[in-house]
Amino acid sequence: MDRPLSRFATLSRPRQLRLLRAAALTGLSAFDLPPGRLRLVQYELNGIYQLTSPSGKFFLRLSTRPDLSSAHIASEMRWLARLSEIRRPVPLMPSAGEWVVELPDFPAVVVMTTWLDGRVPRITYDTPLAADYGRIVATVHAQADGFTPDVTFIRPVMTFQSITAALSDNLPEVDRVLGDDAAGVLTAAARRIGSGAPAETGREILIHGDLHRGNFLCSRRGELAVIDFEDCGWGHDLLDIAAFLDSVARLDRSEPSGYQTFAHRFLEGYASQRPLPAMAEFTDYLALRDLVVVNYLARSVNPTVAEWRERRLRELVGQLAAYVETGVHVGSLRL
Repeated sequence: MDRPLSRFATLSRPRQLRLLRAAALTGLSAFDLPPGRLRLVQYELNGIYQLTSPSGKFFLRLSTRPDLSSAHIASEMRWLARLSEIRRPVPLMPSAGEWVVELPDFPAVVVMTTWLDGRVPRITYDTPLAADYGRIVATVHAQADGFTPDVTFIRPVMTFQSITAALSDNLPEVDRVLGDDAAGVLTAAARRIGSGAPAETGREILIHGDLHRGNFLCSRRGELAVIDFEDCGWGHDLLDIAAFLDSVARLDRSEPSGYQTFAHRFLEGYASQRPLPAMAEFTDYLALRDLVVVNYLARSVNPTVAEWRERRLRELVGQLAAYVETGVHVGSLRL
């Protein structure tokens, strides 16, 4: 399905939101659900809505990403349906029997899942949840270990080669935003990552792809759940571990010993469910995670993201410059 977004991206935000809501209501009509209240929760790359109806609360995503086809998104829903050993949103099947609803007059597709009540936990370095996070990540990876997809299952590849290829396309935009030879720093970082990380071919599993701390919810009973599998794809398990621990390391850089304690408890929890991958390459995967975020920021056309992307890009480039010079990352572990 061809979903051009160039014209939509030029519209004002109020106009974008009106069109998004109309499209979401059209997609909602394809599901066998009673009428309810549809509320916008978030709009960055996609429109995220909560439906409250007599049947309960549901999550509706209006997917507008041009890099993900209907087949990609249907495969994401199939993977979510399979992940029965963790708390996660459960996908809903539209009345027509397909996982996604294509909108003929709007460049997007609609999917729905159950809604998970809960909040993003406030993480402190001494939290007893550290090991729980590790156990959940390992459980996701363990389920991926036993997954053999058929030929209709399509998800992106998230390897060093694919991430750095995307970076090459995005360097002009980063330089336009930052200047100061930011592209040179990112190129040097990619070169250093490539010299340290081995070829990944044959080592890929289906990873979450964006497993930062904000993609975990905690219920009132203290149960953790994982959300937002839109970036799931074929990659190395260390990339998921790096995404999570990097997001924790940035909480308080004045407390490096606290981060180290948290990280080791996380890894102990992980190892209780699945053998740890070789951690010698972990720092390189932290830097690779930074390049994933750079790619996301460089390609985003969302006005909300535009408000903070320059600041975040500068932070990432500075972090990667230090990595190039020292081989150390803010999230590096003392093993």
